[in-house]
Amino acid sequence: MTSAPRRSAVPRPARFERPRTGLLLQLSDTVDLPLIVLAAPAGYGKTTLLAQYARVTPRRVAWCRAGAHDGPATLSARLAAGLPELAALASPDPRTPPGALIEQLAAALDTLNEGADLIVDNVEDDAQRAWLSDLADTLQEGHRLLLSTYSTGGLRLARRLAEGRALVLDATDLAFTPAESAAYLSERGGHVQERDLAHLGGWPAGLALSAHGASRHASADDLVRDALGTLPPAVQAHLCALAPLDVWTEADAAALAPGLGPGWVAAVQRVGLPVTPLGGGAYSPHRLLSRVLDSELAREPARARSARAAAAEIAERRGDPERAARLYLDAGALPQARRLAQDLVPLYRDRGEHRLTRALLERCGPDTLDPALQERLAWAQIETGAAASGEARLEALRAAGQLSPSGLASLAMVRGRQGDTGAQYALARQGLAQGGAPVPALFWPFVQAALRLGHLHEAEDAADTFWRWAQGGADPVRQAEAWQLRALVWRRTRPAQDAAQALAQARAAYEALGWQGRAAAVHLDELDLAVQAGQASEVLALTLDALESRLPSGAAVAQVRRLRLLGTVQRRLGQLEAAEGTLRRALQAAQEAGIDPQSGLTQALAEVVQERERGLPEPGPAAGPGPAAPDAPPAPAPYRLTVTTLGDCRAAINGQAIKLGLAKARELLVWLALHGSGSRDELVTALWDGSAEERHIEYFRVTVRRLRAALREHLPDGLDPLPYADGRYRLDAALTVVLDLHAPAGPGALKPFLPGVDSEWADTYRQAHAQRAAAALLAQAAASAPPQAAETCRALLSADPLLCPAHEGLILALRAQGDEAAARQALHAYARVLREEYGEGLPPAFQALLPQAAR
Repeated sequence: MTSAPRRSAVPRPARFERPRTGLLLQLSDTVDLPLIVLAAPAGYGKTTLLAQYARVTPRRVAWCRAGAHDGPATLSARLAAGLPELAALASPDPRTPPGALIEQLAAALDTLNEGADLIVDNVEDDAQRAWLSDLADTLQEGHRLLLSTYSTGGLRLARRLAEGRALVLDATDLAFTPAESAAYLSERGGHVQERDLAHLGGWPAGLALSAHGASRHASADDLVRDALGTLPPAVQAHLCALAPLDVWTEADAAALAPGLGPGWVAAVQRVGLPVTPLGGGAYSPHRLLSRVLDSELAREPARARSARAAAAEIAERRGDPERAARLYLDAGALPQARRLAQDLVPLYRDRGEHRLTRALLERCGPDTLDPALQERLAWAQIETGAAASGEARLEALRAAGQLSPSGLASLAMVRGRQGDTGAQYALARQGLAQGGAPVPALFWPFVQAALRLGHLHEAEDAADTFWRWAQGGADPVRQAEAWQLRALVWRRTRPAQDAAQALAQARAAYEALGWQGRAAAVHLDELDLAVQAGQASEVLALTLDALESRLPSGAAVAQVRRLRLLGTVQRRLGQLEAAEGTLRRALQAAQEAGIDPQSGLTQALAEVVQERERGLPEPGPAAGPGPAAPDAPPAPAPYRLTVTTLGDCRAAINGQAIKLGLAKARELLVWLALHGSGSRDELVTALWDGSAEERHIEYFRVTVRRLRAALREHLPDGLDPLPYADGRYRLDAALTVVLDLHAPAGPGALKPFLPGVDSEWADTYRQAHAQRAAAALLAQAAASAPPQAAETCRALLSADPLLCPAHEGLILALRAQGDEAAARQALHAYARVLREEYGEGLPPAFQALLPQAAR
């Protein structure tokens, strides 16, 4: 087993913290739900409850407190830092796409031998919630995501709640019960009138403030202001200067508000203001308190600018340029914000975070930016719904002679999206002609345009130049891109196998990085090659269908290509109705994304419609001479899962061996192959002989994760081989299960069923199978010629020397062959077995076969 949960990041108990026993039991009893959401306003004890749970649970815990603008890379790194087994993911490449971060976390969690709770506290915006929602979707059995938030926006909870895969605790659930309120006030020595207590409605923060004697108001802000009014005068006067800080320490307070004086933290805690101790002399103010303090600070503009600028300097020294830039902007210190933007914008670009780029640079004063940042702002606007503004900015820079090669690449991409290939080619070529260090962004629009215009030699030269440059460096991302660009050209200039090899290199590079989204895009290129070569099969159609969920979110161009390829394959298979639906979806997706579908897609749809009207399938590799008979049997599932249970348990998909390292994973696979499906209770009962211990339920979750991962190695991305639906686990319908138990009886049927597995169900099945196999082989021997009958009986006796019918069959077969010596030897052996094992003599019919002296 792995080590104990890591608790160091979990907030320590507050002085008057009250255990929420009922809620803690609810969190402990919902281990099978992948998503737990605490959604309530500030002051409802969300952090307190999660911290209490993290301190008492025996499960593995990774704690992460989210900052207001933390992106996926930061959240992923903090979660990974919470578990030793995930330490390698604690410093991800900042360019790693958000989806790849999820894949890496999920894969690492699946190596654990027990379940883990990922706790993310203080989630503030929709982007964070959307990413965490995607993370929850990837978590396998036994792992959970617990988060606290003020809003459920971005979590897509309706579907999860309907399917029973999420739990939401809101303000009603988190509020103190009347009994908890009375106990809390009694412990604090406070007294609240019954009318005011009912008005607070169990709000923990309100109770805390009321227990100290603050004025009773329904407004949360008023309650905080009342508590602030009870502070010593010096603390009252200077505490608002700490509003720009997300974490309070004595050292930072001395820099922002030297007038606070000693003992200010104790004073804040004494009056019951909502701050959470983080350990090491650090405290986290609740959002409610920060908001009130910020409104107080805003009354003195000069002081606010000074405090925010000082907080920005602290954030910058601590290596948080994103927070520092926001604070500089809040302080009106635009030069400092633009200085930080020089480093932040390339980072956002590599991560594809165009909205962050736009938000930062638009606040920096677009007209005061240098040309390089104006170019980045223009591209961010183009990618985030303000294409006209972005294009106009690029054109203005071009007219002023300030457009760099990167800017020319952006403008070329805009022209290409508008269908102006000539302008795309000219702009990209102009950028490449300027010389200097290679600009990777230029090569793509140039090569794409050159290929469309038929300038194949130029396209190949450009791709080779980019490839040599990338191979000369050490950046694996650029190297993967270079292979991908090379494949784009080689599809037009070289044999298909050369392009396929280049794509394989690119996909391997992306998979090594854990960038599954980009790897899926390259896989789409590989499938495109197969379709262009005329291939068509159910496996190809299934792979294209499963690829939908693996492509990067927002990759509209790739999704349109995928749908077009899928429609082509369906058409070749004679599935004209499905093909028409798929191609119509492709056209709709192209229109919604503003993509020029070109004439090929429209023509393909028209041809499919005509073929359906004629009632004839398209001639092709997989099409028959006429329409399929209405009563034709359904085609078998495209993946053949062969399961060997006798002698040595092993499995293969389409002939490729599956690595089933966990013994219980092999047993689970066999059980499902035999029974079709099973609930968790049925499976735990079978595999652990009726045990309901939590440790066995946890082992079951690990078993499911390992089996699913092993099967996925041989299936298309996006296909779940072991789905859980309607409360039951089953093998996916895409798998045709072939069991050796169902094969015609032969000598191999005498091998033991699942040797070494001592579960009661396996032992029962083992005995029943041995009896069935013996009966089938005895019947087979009786209908066989004497030599074959003798061989079968010897095999039966080798497996079970006490099987009397096999002894008798061997004797009779040997006599029928005329081998009297061997028959007498077999007869004596049978007599000895009856005498020594059963205390009986030979049956009369066989007694007569013995010589007179031996009777």
